[in-house]
Amino acid sequence: MADEFEAGTVLIKSNTLMPEGLKLEAGPFVSDWRVVKDYDAYGLDRAIQEKGWTFFFLREETEATVFGTNEQRMFRRTVSRILARGKANNFNCLEITKVSSVGAPRFPWFRYLTVSAQWRHIQKSLLFISGKQRPGLNTERASISVVARIASDILPFSARTHERAAAGLVGSKE
Repeated sequence: MADEFEAGTVLIKSNTLMPEGLKLEAGPFVSDWRVVKDYDAYGLDRAIQEKGWTFFFLREETEATVFGTNEQRMFRRTVSRILARGKANNFNCLEITKVSSVGAPRFPWFRYLTVSAQWRHIQKSLLFISGKQRPGLNTERASISVVARIASDILPFSARTHERAAAGLVGSKE
């Protein structure tokens, strides 16, 4: 469990869709989250990009602190607190960015552990589709709606150009 205390460790939801051909060695962590053992965040990002997928991250960091004596249990509790904050429904990965453990001067056997993390998300599309949008919206429909919107923005211009061409005004300055 010592590896899990390092910055760069990635937790991934068990049901996360992965690029074809990318094999991850991941062990159980808490509830439906697994800890990736064979990649750190940078290595996983590169491996996902090589397969043509995207590994998004949320710019802001989140952190939690717990007190206790057993660092392994403290680490699990701290990460569980971060996962319970609600954004776990929108993202399928969590990158540990910083871990600090400090002992209390008056009680040396009693420590507090702070974990900082960034939410990450693996998906095929370049456009971020959060968990709130995903249930009723798949990536094909999202790309079609973007194309339809672009086409509707162009249509008034095309119709006006067509009218000008029919009137013989194309190429002239009105």
